[in-house]
Amino acid sequence: MKEFIEKSRSNYFKVSSGAGFEKLCEKWRLEILYGESGIRAGKFGFIISDGNKQKGRSIHKFKKELSELLEEGEICIVRTIAYERDTMDELHARTIAIDAQGRELIVDLDDLFAMIRSVWGMDAGTPEEL
Repeated sequence: MKEFIEKSRSNYFKVSSGAGFEKLCEKWRLEILYGESGIRAGKFGFIISDGNKQKGRSIHKFKKELSELLEEGEICIVRTIAYERDTMDELHARTIAIDAQGRELIVDLDDLFAMIRSVWGMDAGTPEEL
């Protein structure tokens, strides 16, 4: 059976309630990132999965709760990579942006194949052919 490794974390962003954010992270078993200096000072982030000990949940399960904690104008960006252990046969990557209104944008690594067809008018095959 294939064993997939996932690594997923957010950027740093401002929240309306640090205590509320800590409760959200505890509830969903996320590792909290505290911005301590420079442009990260006073901001928070989280690790969903580090490929080892930290194995969190899908952001889709808590994205509404998260968006309600974001300060107005803040955006949480979560980048995820996943791959099959001991091989590079399968590689997946996705980035999700969520704002305080609950809007989201998703970019998948495999979207590049459709972009090549649309923008360049060329066929690069499919992700399965990699």
